[in-house]
Amino acid sequence: MEQRKGARRIWGGVAAGVASVCLLVILLLDAVAIVAFSKAHYARQYSQLGVAQTLGTPPQVGMREEDLMQVTDHLIEYLKGNRENLDMQARIGGVTREVFTTLEKEHMVDVQALFAAGFALRNILRVVLAASLIALFALRGRRGFATLAFALLVALAALLVALGVLVVAALVDFNGLFVKFHELFFTNDKWILDPNVHVLIQMVPEAFFYNTAMAIALWCGGFWLGAAALAIAVLVCARRARRREVRA
Repeated sequence: MEQRKGARRIWGGVAAGVASVCLLVILLLDAVAIVAFSKAHYARQYSQLGVAQTLGTPPQVGMREEDLMQVTDHLIEYLKGNRENLDMQARIGGVTREVFTTLEKEHMVDVQALFAAGFALRNILRVVLAASLIALFALRGRRGFATLAFALLVALAALLVALGVLVVAALVDFNGLFVKFHELFFTNDKWILDPNVHVLIQMVPEAFFYNTAMAIALWCGGFWLGAAALAIAVLVCARRARRREVRA
């Protein structure tokens, strides 16, 4: 009997650990999606960085902000998988032209594939999360709440350390981290664009990526801290319930 209880406790802990990691990674991917698909975020960055005024190839530079946001709308829809290609024209520097070159479009094919992989991973993690929770509560009953809360705090501590290391690395040498990211996730060098020629990198220069990374870190940190607060509340309630049982 005791062996069976011990086994259920161990496997319940495993299920709670898997569920915790899945939940935290899902929240991270949600933070990425929120920022990457936020038109307000793009508009703020364009305004801060003066993108509309410097877009284009000298001497033909400058773009109306409404045209820039229309291109951005198409770009976001493409990343979501709702648009087949990035073939579009816009008035840049007083000249109506194709916005993106073949190289830029080929790179964005890779970027879209990366986002699609992220969506697929998030869906898989949601299924694993649901299965893990079912297993957890089947094994531990109502004690599963406390088990899950404890596992969540342990997983969160580890992931917060990892996130903190990335934030520090970004603060120290964002360009180096930016290059490593692209070398890790892309199998070609099509991401190496010329800021004097390519509109895509003019729209989203290094400063844009830095600010975006920090925004994602803030959203993710907020989600994770919210999950931590909920986990702590569950553990406090569980402890009070045990004390009442002992007194009874």
